[in-house]
Amino acid sequence: MNNTTQNTQQVWLQFLADFYSKRPQVKKQLEQAELLKTDDGYEIRSSLWKKQEEYFDTGQLDGLYKTLSELKETLLRFISEYPGLENIHFSFKKADGTIIYIDDEMIAKVPSNDIGEELVAFKNTLIVDDGLPGDSYTDVSKKFATALCEENFTSLEELLNDKATMVVYKKRTIIGRKGFVDYWRWLWDLLRNDHYVTDYLVKFNIFTQHTAIYFKQRHYNGHKTPEACVLFHLVDNHISTAVITEVQQQPITVRYFDLDHPALDFDRIMKDKSDSLAPEPNRMPCLRCGRLSEELKWYKLYVDSGPYAHIGQVSVCPSCEAQAEFYPEIFLRKDM
Repeated sequence: MNNTTQNTQQVWLQFLADFYSKRPQVKKQLEQAELLKTDDGYEIRSSLWKKQEEYFDTGQLDGLYKTLSELKETLLRFISEYPGLENIHFSFKKADGTIIYIDDEMIAKVPSNDIGEELVAFKNTLIVDDGLPGDSYTDVSKKFATALCEENFTSLEELLNDKATMVVYKKRTIIGRKGFVDYWRWLWDLLRNDHYVTDYLVKFNIFTQHTAIYFKQRHYNGHKTPEACVLFHLVDNHISTAVITEVQQQPITVRYFDLDHPALDFDRIMKDKSDSLAPEPNRMPCLRCGRLSEELKWYKLYVDSGPYAHIGQVSVCPSCEAQAEFYPEIFLRKDM
């Protein structure tokens, strides 16, 4: 095997690792296939298993053709990521040494499958809800989501002020325009290398009373990540503070009702609070003024909501006199 074929073999194995991690039987058979150089490309020659030979003998080939159709369709969609596999053909070797060449027309007759249909639209997408407020938060959210969708980091940087700060909830806080942009550049490089794309939705967030960005990542093997969101505080129509958090872990709302219920009233918090707590970094900032979580006041709080009660921790902004975060730790059903 020459160097070119060896390099193509490595690309082929990487392709299999990406696409067939959840189909070990198919992956195993194709990993053991021979990669043969032809006049116009490469031939993938797989040894047939005994049961598959029975399918050939009866003419029941749809399962194998469907696998090959999926391979061809996927390679065409991501050919730039798998150089050397631009033109591949398939063949199978029976136990007696007979070679069966697979005609591309045979593969083309196989009905499109769900994965193939998904690959047609496998790219970043952006949806903007109708009826959003005509304010700076909607304008910046649209531009921010568009920049991320297009992976345009120059446009992203233009939306930030000089001291732009981004909180990755419960993980880290990044200060400065360069670090802010570098985080998204790193994240999108990681996603691209792992073969994920992102679906963005720009919609209204009830807690902040501003437009925000929601998004999910999806992989072409069908796996999807949990939904996350990005919320902002703007100064002079530029992002001063932003926070990114998973929606189902989003600790910004009163979760004994639902995720979209407005915040607790400040006077009620101050009335019902108990022990003071040490402020924690990398938590929800005040999205009214941009103060970080370590600059807020933190308390233990008992919340009585009739048949239910919660004991948790709350952070409030002493300047805005508003809740930044309420995170329940203990849930009580009082009628039990």
